[in-house]
Amino acid sequence: MLYKLWRFLDVYCGNDAQEAFTSALTLFCLAFTRSLWVTSFEEFLKSPLFERKDVVGLVQMLRPLIIDIVLSPNKTVADEFTMHSASVLLRLLHELFAVKDFVDPSAWDIP
Repeated sequence: MLYKLWRFLDVYCGNDAQEAFTSALTLFCLAFTRSLWVTSFEEFLKSPLFERKDVVGLVQMLRPLIIDIVLSPNKTVADEFTMHSASVLLRLLHELFAVKDFVDPSAWDIP
């Protein structure tokens, strides 16, 4: 189910239904970080669903979203909650994959 939610987000990211997208993304981030779906890099590579492109896509989706929310002058409680859940997932991905040459090191940088 988690992978299906990711595919939905990946396909519909950036459409006009921003509130629905943000809600789905927050749900995905919470489910992903709390499901303990992977305990090591090697286990992730054995996963039949999530692939390298998915990790890269997650990083490319989460990093700018977090930056936009941080820089936004009119944050709502929902924005803060989304930022928190997205940053927890991004930090988890960084801890699992930054030390491996799995994601380009520049993908983690803040412009």
